[in-house]
Amino acid sequence: MEQVVAVSKKVDDAIARAAESHRKSLKLNRRGLATVPAAMLDLRALTELQLMGNRLVELPDEFARLEALERIDLSDNQFTSFPSEVLSLPNLTCLELEDNSIDEIPVEIGQLEHLRELNLGRNPIDELPSVLGDLGQLRLLNISWSNLSELPEFIANLQELRVLNLASCPLSEFPRAVLDLPRLEQLNLAGCGLTSIPAEVSSLDQLWDLSLSFNNLTELPATMSSMDRLSSLDVGENPGLEIPSSLRSKPTLALYY
Repeated sequence: MEQVVAVSKKVDDAIARAAESHRKSLKLNRRGLATVPAAMLDLRALTELQLMGNRLVELPDEFARLEALERIDLSDNQFTSFPSEVLSLPNLTCLELEDNSIDEIPVEIGQLEHLRELNLGRNPIDELPSVLGDLGQLRLLNISWSNLSELPEFIANLQELRVLNLASCPLSEFPRAVLDLPRLEQLNLAGCGLTSIPAEVSSLDQLWDLSLSFNNLTELPATMSSMDRLSSLDVGENPGLEIPSSLRSKPTLALYY
């Protein structure tokens, strides 16, 4: 009991200090919070809020009062549904929801028109709403360790996307929608059950980091040797994989196998 009281006091003190100094960032990670402290909802100057690793299952309606928020980390909590209160935050650019139990993304996520980073990894999501393709400023999308079995074609609308993490999604086939992402720099397809990589992957001429480990690949397209920016390629744990000599001898490539 004394330990709980001590933690609660530390949280109250942190909020009080943030209020007094008009801080723009508040970190309350791993504090055992089951609810959002009411006093925190008066911190209208906050632009960054970290609540990772608590026991939150929902956000209060008043959460929408924090209109200045740009970055929120709600990872590793106990949400079973998408916290819709964040959809009313007009300045949100980064939303972290990794490692919860969220199984559906609402169509209203299209309201977050300034969103640049969306982390939905380690949630039992099996479908993405088409409005996700309208988030034209999105730079990072993490859907790893989800139940997504197919990457929808509207992902190709995310023309500003730089980082796409699909690790351990049960895709089975290479998601061809990524071939239409001209600014993609990092692509993680580890553990997706892939058996082949299309030769057109070389069209991703901005790609420098590609992970294809833990798949069922037996060969790689020779066209990959023409990917001048590719500097990191992980193909480990692909039994029987034959790597083209042109890739093995590429001096600027860190090859992991």
